Amino acid sequence: MLVRSIALHFLAGVPLREGSSEVARDLYQEALGLARSAGRSFTATPLLFLLGRIAVLRGDHQSARQLMDEGMQTAQETGNPWMLAVGWSAFAFVSRAENRPARAQSYARQSILQLREIGDRWVLCLTLATMAAAFADEGRSEEALRIAGAAEAEADRSGSSLPLSLMQVTGAINRAKASLGQDAAESAYAAGRLMAIEDAIDYALEASRPNPEPTTPRTAKTQA
Repeated sequence: MLVRSIALHFLAGVPLREGSSEVARDLYQEALGLARSAGRSFTATPLLFLLGRIAVLRGDHQSARQLMDEGMQTAQETGNPWMLAVGWSAFAFVSRAENRPARAQSYARQSILQLREIGDRWVLCLTLATMAAAFADEGRSEEALRIAGAAEAEADRSGSSLPLSLMQVTGAINRAKASLGQDAAESAYAAGRLMAIEDAIDYALEASRPNPEPTTPRTAKTQA
């Protein structure tokens, strides 16, 4: 049962890479049912996050939230750093789809901080791509294109694919390119592709650093 669940998990990646999210969803759902029957939360949790991402692509944000909440609850109960990182990445994905780019960046940042230590390049690339789209949504086009270039270059180097993110972020990245103009857009994207992955991580973390809250200057009057 468990072996079949794992096999279906990997098999679903084929139609997903080919753009058939419905076929992938059906395979992931079957895999999830088998993992639950076997009592294997470690196997079930990533499937919940994947199904949540597919629900986002279908525009069903309510189902996406339910799936991701269930997955994150299990991840937090186990305290597994990898599952938590996958969860934060998934929440970044749905937050960005809900037009909350600042929250998406915050979730993506948490995921990237964990993934840097874990070394999962596939989830890292997905998360960087989502962060790039969130920057594009805010009009931060150069940062968006640099991070998108870095994510795609790392995916190419590691032999990964980014179907779940690219289906969602392509429009945002195209808008970023249009806002910068062809020459500037190509330059920013090329600069991102030339980044070493550690440099790309540093760049993304610095670009997503929250602004400190302004403080009231202490004057003689306020001190009195």
